[in-house]
Amino acid sequence: MGKGAYPGSGCRYLGMVGQHGTKAANTALRECDCVLALGVRFSERVTGGSSGFCSQAKICQIDLDAAEVNKNVSVDAWVLGDVKECIKDYASHLPKQNHGEWNSRMCELREQDRREGLSLFEPGTGNALCGTYLAMLIDRITAGNAILSTDVGQHQMWMARNYRVTKPHRFLTSGGLGTMGYGLPAAIGAAFANPGEKIINVTGDGCFRMNMNELTTVARYRLSVIDIVFDNHALGLVHQWQHMFCEDRFYETELPSGPDYVRISEAVGIPGYRVRTKAEAEKVFRSVFALGGPAVIVCELGVEDSLWTSGAVGRREE
Repeated sequence: MGKGAYPGSGCRYLGMVGQHGTKAANTALRECDCVLALGVRFSERVTGGSSGFCSQAKICQIDLDAAEVNKNVSVDAWVLGDVKECIKDYASHLPKQNHGEWNSRMCELREQDRREGLSLFEPGTGNALCGTYLAMLIDRITAGNAILSTDVGQHQMWMARNYRVTKPHRFLTSGGLGTMGYGLPAAIGAAFANPGEKIINVTGDGCFRMNMNELTTVARYRLSVIDIVFDNHALGLVHQWQHMFCEDRFYETELPSGPDYVRISEAVGIPGYRVRTKAEAEKVFRSVFALGGPAVIVCELGVEDSLWTSGAVGRREE
């Protein structure tokens, strides 16, 4: 939820931690000697279960809400207060330090992580679409300067991992609430509040069904909202978990005969596009992003395109 507080393209940014976090960020957490936790709740998706989390480090937590302190993880020290004011006070007391070797190693891990994704742009990697490629394509074309909203699921984590937000309050997601259908209304609100800005809502086909009727609102006010639908004909993240943990006992997660989102968008007066390959996606994305919204782009993905995960919920990665 704090993406953009420090630029995603910044030299010290390592990405998200936890189950869907980056290798660099999770390695830093495992090996560091001190964690300064600012306004976080240490959810299970982050800790993998509190036992053994950051066992080598001292943890200092800063939060306005006393109920969040020592709730999920026992910390060594805490401060109740406004993060901004507390950080000012910290900075005035801490001597300047330089951990050059550590920083270089963590940044190299970050670059390794990113190179794996960027390799999907190289010739010979195939032309089929995948979530990581689409997320990095959006990042590449916008340079992280669009206001981005997401719904909930694989697409949300692909964007959170690969879209390098450059400014605060420009990554709109429901976070731990897990609210399917959040993305389009959030994008509509952002468009009203930020006229002239590029607004992109990245959603899955399951989530898009929840509130796609609000395309009529986008059309009525001619809002500059671009909806990008990752359509894998499934509730992707739950389908992936049923594969990983339930021996492929898929239940109510497959959507083989959904509505035609392109025709629905065209029916309310919004241009609709369907892309199935990398070449088509880049061509349509660049064209639509240059013109601005409203538009709906449906990206056909295979249901086997899984989200990288560092381990099962409740288990700490060893």
